[in-house]
Amino acid sequence: YHLYSTFHNSQYWLLKLNGQNDNIVDSLLLRTSGGQATIYAYSPPRDRFYCMHTNYEIHGELVEKSRDDYYIEPEVLIYDPNNLQLLQRYAIQDYPDGNYPGKESGVADVITDYLVYYFFEDDNWKIYAPAMLFIFDTRTNEASWLRVGWR
Repeated sequence: YHLYSTFHNSQYWLLKLNGQNDNIVDSLLLRTSGGQATIYAYSPPRDRFYCMHTNYEIHGELVEKSRDDYYIEPEVLIYDPNNLQLLQRYAIQDYPDGNYPGKESGVADVITDYLVYYFFEDDNWKIYAPAMLFIFDTRTNEASWLRVGWR
């Protein structure tokens, strides 16, 4: 589908290019700056593009953000990759208390009917933050979280 993601002016965009990949024919804003982490992926088995917004936390010497700061209702948005039209929007499960992802935006791995993202980029050697795995089932549109260690 000639879909590409880009970061521009503190925003994440999905771009649809023409067949020669030299012209933008459509675009979709995935995330603006603010209180959300964003995970996205194209699922070949479902032929859909998924964009998931979740809360995050940051704990450090200079920056502190808990779940309630800039709280969002976690959600998944499902798009048609042909025309980037929103097909469905669902609320998804937030991460469990005591375990939290960092502020990241990235592409999930597609494993059959599952979209899987490992939150690992935002580590701080002065603290032990939970290493979180986000799993989204494209059959049921349900999200689950698993702490897989520390980062």
